[in-house]
Amino acid sequence: MRFVGALVGLSASLLLAASSASAAAQADWGKAHDRCVSELNDMDLIVASCNLVIDSGKLDQAGLSVAYMSRGNAWNVKGDYDRALADYDQSIKLKADDNLTYNNRARAWLGKGEPDRAIADFNESIRLEPHLYAAYLGRSVAWRVKGDFKRAIEDLNVALGGNEDYAPILNARCWTRAVAGIELDKALHDCDRALYFSRNMPAIYDSHGFVQLRRGEFAKAIADEDQALKLNPKLPAALFVRGVAKLRLGRTDEGQADIAAAEALDPQLPGRYAAWGVTP
Repeated sequence: MRFVGALVGLSASLLLAASSASAAAQADWGKAHDRCVSELNDMDLIVASCNLVIDSGKLDQAGLSVAYMSRGNAWNVKGDYDRALADYDQSIKLKADDNLTYNNRARAWLGKGEPDRAIADFNESIRLEPHLYAAYLGRSVAWRVKGDFKRAIEDLNVALGGNEDYAPILNARCWTRAVAGIELDKALHDCDRALYFSRNMPAIYDSHGFVQLRRGEFAKAIADEDQALKLNPKLPAALFVRGVAKLRLGRTDEGQADIAAAEALDPQLPGRYAAWGVTP
């Protein structure tokens, strides 16, 4: 009887241990799932968590689609656009009517330098959700890359949605006009409005400075870029524009030093500005 009792006790202990291990594993899976679909800043942790969740086989079709999209977003942020595109493709296969996945895949196409494919995905995202203003903003970037500034500005007008106090979109419209070299008074107004609502974004000062450079206001351009560089000392565009403005004022050594610093940070940058008609 003692032997039987011992066996019963042992069996109970083993069942309890197995139950505890199962509960721990379930808890670990739950934590991984939460991390996978969270908005953490640690992209590697999101990828690792999504790997575990996707490989577990525990998700239904809708959940699996979300996990692939979340991992795709992490790859996108990391600049691994091929892996991001592969995950977005899988997500869309599982759920073909998710406007956010098309929007995010479009941004990966932009990252790869494929504006036409990006526009196709932004179009689909907008078809599925006409009020997703982020898609209009993203599509405006694709139009700008293609040199279609009229359509870029039209999309930015929609993205503002009548809300004229959203600094990032005001800045984007200012920047687009500066790149095109058109409607510079309107561009300056947009940047002034953007700065009214947000004075801590270096990109807005940089855009403002670029408009002033286009207008031939070189001292004002330098002042704007000085402010941008106070907020972000390694902003290549601000260094380049400030350098060009200094050259225009005859401050040759300073101007060349700024341009060299900008090129060291972004070797492709002078070529982009040259395509917009801005050279040292």
